[in-house]
Amino acid sequence: MIKALQRRHPDLRVWADDAGIWLLDIPSALIKVRLESSTGNCPFLIESSLNPERMNAAGIGEAINMVSTMLASHG
Repeated sequence: MIKALQRRHPDLRVWADDAGIWLLDIPSALIKVRLESSTGNCPFLIESSLNPERMNAAGIGEAINMVSTMLASHG
């Protein structure tokens, strides 16, 4: 999933930890995104600096599209 996002956004920065949390941002963007999955698999909890509401992505494709749309529309 991260590689697919990096293909869409070559300047994407990603930090990950062993607890299944990925922090994503683009230096020129005004948004930070957090993906969470304790198992590393679906479903993913998605949070962003755009909105305090948490979103769920049931599949990898859905997560890629949600995060990519967020990053592209607020860069």
